[in-house]
Amino acid sequence: MPKIELEGLSKAYEDGMVVAGLDLTMPDGEFTVIVGASGCGKSTTLRMIAGLEEASAGRIVIDGRDVTRLEPKERDIAMVFQDYALYPHMDVARNMSFALRLARRPKAEIDERVKAAAAALDLLPYLHRKPSELSGGQRQRVAMGRALTRDAGTFLFDEPLSNLDAKLRVQMRIELALMSRRLRKNMIYVTHDQVEAMTLGHRIVVMDGGRIMQAGPPEELYERPANRFVGGFLGSPPMNFLPGDIVQHNGAPALKGEGYTLILSEARQKALAARQGGGKVVAGIRPADFVRGDSGIDMEILVSEYIGSRRVLTAAIGERQVMVEAGAEERAAPGDACSFTVAAERIHLFDDETGKAIGGG
Repeated sequence: MPKIELEGLSKAYEDGMVVAGLDLTMPDGEFTVIVGASGCGKSTTLRMIAGLEEASAGRIVIDGRDVTRLEPKERDIAMVFQDYALYPHMDVARNMSFALRLARRPKAEIDERVKAAAAALDLLPYLHRKPSELSGGQRQRVAMGRALTRDAGTFLFDEPLSNLDAKLRVQMRIELALMSRRLRKNMIYVTHDQVEAMTLGHRIVVMDGGRIMQAGPPEELYERPANRFVGGFLGSPPMNFLPGDIVQHNGAPALKGEGYTLILSEARQKALAARQGGGKVVAGIRPADFVRGDSGIDMEILVSEYIGSRRVLTAAIGERQVMVEAGAEERAAPGDACSFTVAAERIHLFDDETGKAIGGG
């Protein structure tokens, strides 16, 4: 299982830089998810690793070997695309075995690999069907099976679930997680869906504007975002941001804004004391961290959405809207005046100008 290293990897077109100097190491057997909004450079990065795009600068090193200028077939990589890319005139078995037949592998070996991959993906009953006779989820499994039969050292996935409906996406996420556990090979998965990133990745790489904003385990990025972009990108409903000024409250720093005063944890107070320069500060609060309380932040409920196991409230603090995640039993209707508190240690602080976290996210 190869280790993959990106060293100063960049890609530029005539109209500008798409990927700017990425430095990233992906250890053996890791499921790495590269996530970001459309146009952030994630798919271009994946295509450079695969050899489908030529790097403008930097290096791609796989298992200690510089593969930056090598052809795709020389990189020991299998790739699953967004659009399945199946041959309509071939049945499932021939689609899955295409690369092996092209490489003139023995028939017995081809049959063995196809059956093993089909069994892993629950495709054995469909080996003689054409793609037109399959559902969207089955076609995507065939595309993954074609990659599996190659027994490559690294598997690349370019938004493979984006064409599926919500139920199938959940099912395929589970199958991908199980496949990763069985194979224990490097998998690099690109998506714009932060839920896919959080549920699949051993490590998440958040990109914006062709650069890495933060990389690490899902828990670390969620609990300690390095900047406001990461804090707002990961999490559903998204993090709330409340701008304010640092004031003294009972002899300690607190954040005061329109309609609220937030008492800060000791760690955040120390970070503010050590902070260089002034400038505005923005509090980041996860919707689930608001707790109903008698004395806290007064809000007016604007919308109450019941979604089964929980209720999502849209509320107003002065002129600013926030989202609150509450239990399904929470009784709050539009127009109600409610008060919510938030534990001091659950408040994130960000610099208003740079967006960087104050005190470790």
